[in-house]
Amino acid sequence: MSGHPLRRHAFVLLLVALAVLSVVACSSIADTPTIDKPSAQSPAEPVEGSQAEDDAEVEREGEFTTLEAVSLALELYPDSAVVEIERDHEKGGEVWEIVIRHQDARGTELHIDVQTGDVLKERPARVPSEVRAAPPRISIEEAIAIALETVPGAISEMEIETQGGRVVWEAEGASSSGRMFVHIDAHSGEVIAQGVGN
Repeated sequence: MSGHPLRRHAFVLLLVALAVLSVVACSSIADTPTIDKPSAQSPAEPVEGSQAEDDAEVEREGEFTTLEAVSLALELYPDSAVVEIERDHEKGGEVWEIVIRHQDARGTELHIDVQTGDVLKERPARVPSEVRAAPPRISIEEAIAIALETVPGAISEMEIETQGGRVVWEAEGASSSGRMFVHIDAHSGEVIAQGVGN
């Protein structure tokens, strides 16, 4: 390249600056955690014409399941516990509404798109009184596994409540036989109630 030495020097500096910016941009993209859309799964199909089918709460192929939505929330807040999840309809489609209990007992509510896994909303939330002092001994992940082992299907809601002096996980959803529920002791993991039907 011929020309004035200052122009050559400015051109070299410009090339160096562009190289540095592209390296920084590539490394920050590589460091950004990505979450792939779940692979196709085959959840229990609802009975045709049943309430479960009408509710549209059964997990469909390619959607984020209850457990995957919990995992997404815990990736954002790794030292926390999910204490409530519910599938709900919002203006733009269906979302997982998730309440997280942080170590300092503060709460955060997340709305996660069922299709994409994108966090659509994040705001402070009230933590259920049952878990203000400490998170439940049986985590929501363990409770989901117990519920699905007890009654195979798809869980659309799981929350923590008090029943007869016991703190329990209440799971609701759909099975191949219709609506389902499973109540699990949050201390021991014992199934204390279950049912299937319309």
